[in-house]
Amino acid sequence: MTLDLLTRYPEARVVVLHVIRPIYLGDGLGFAQTAATDAEEQLAREIGQEAERAFTDFASRFEYRTEIGQPAPTICAVASEIGADLIVVGSHGRTAVDRLLLGSVSNGVVHRAKQPVLVVK
Repeated sequence: MTLDLLTRYPEARVVVLHVIRPIYLGDGLGFAQTAATDAEEQLAREIGQEAERAFTDFASRFEYRTEIGQPAPTICAVASEIGADLIVVGSHGRTAVDRLLLGSVSNGVVHRAKQPVLVVK
């Protein structure tokens, strides 16, 4: 879908954002905290490489970013910072009870964003 939109709208650009949640493990666990952060950073690199491959034909209109923070507010802040016209987020298909207890990144973005939000299953 995104690649089709880039073809149809030559002025469009895509920013793929991966947000790493900060990890708080308490005092004295610096090694465990670093290892968890390293794993997240490795995952972020892998996601970035995959996104770059997917957007090879549109490299001049593609950007991959990694930010550290709470996902929903960070997504909304970056969208405002770059002047995004649309935010696209995925839905993991959680049940209503899961969303009630755990919250949802897509739900948080929908309620915080100043831009239109497209939630994709």
